[in-house]
Amino acid sequence: MDINAVVTQFQGLPPSVQHDLLWDLAQKCEVLQLRKVYCKMSSLLSFDFVSKLPSEIVERVFLYLDAPTLCRAAACCKPWRQVTNSDKLWYCLCQKKKWLAFGHLADPKWSEDDRPFSPKAKAQHKLALFRNAGSGSLQPPLCRWKLVYMKAFMLSLRWEHGVYTMSPLLKAHRDPITAMDCDGSVLVTGSKYGTTKLWDLAEHNCTCTFDSSHTDEVTAIVMKVGLVATGCADGAVRVFDSRSGHCYCYEGWIGSHWLC
Repeated sequence: MDINAVVTQFQGLPPSVQHDLLWDLAQKCEVLQLRKVYCKMSSLLSFDFVSKLPSEIVERVFLYLDAPTLCRAAACCKPWRQVTNSDKLWYCLCQKKKWLAFGHLADPKWSEDDRPFSPKAKAQHKLALFRNAGSGSLQPPLCRWKLVYMKAFMLSLRWEHGVYTMSPLLKAHRDPITAMDCDGSVLVTGSKYGTTKLWDLAEHNCTCTFDSSHTDEVTAIVMKVGLVATGCADGAVRVFDSRSGHCYCYEGWIGSHWLC
């Protein structure tokens, strides 16, 4: 039998007749024959939309996925991992969780310390999604906002399951604390009688005291790039250099209280 002649004759048939012929032929096949046909056909029927659609549409599709689903998609193949390793995708997920504040950390690197131990099966199941996510062998490296999401996720698990340690009490103020701010490694506190203190959270000690210029209660504190800005009930804003302790005073709000 000439196979090419049969194929040519099949192609000349109307589509409806082709469908009926194929169905009748499939019913006559053995199970092993059908399995072989299925293996041959599966690659023809599969459709990888990531490689076919424009990158903007692919990104829009992945924006609908949650973090566990994105992690599973990244494990499918290298092209999918490259698409899911996007700052835009993980930034949106951090935004939904209200974890954007973790993005301001100086170096949100993955470490073994970010993998808390918990005997609870539920926690272990959640952690399994990120077990190999921090491996240094992966190329390209994980994007910044995925690392931020992982760090925040692990911290939330620590809080949820009580896997954390409490720092010693920081005692230096003799009067009530009325304002504070923290950047993760340094804490600044202000008191009712005008004293402002700088704390090293790693060493658990006071490194500097700004108490020479406030004349009233410190009502607001903000830290920014080595500077500490305080609002005082005397109507003045004072900006301190956290390294030298030098103070810059800005007055003109007499009778006003700074709240933020």
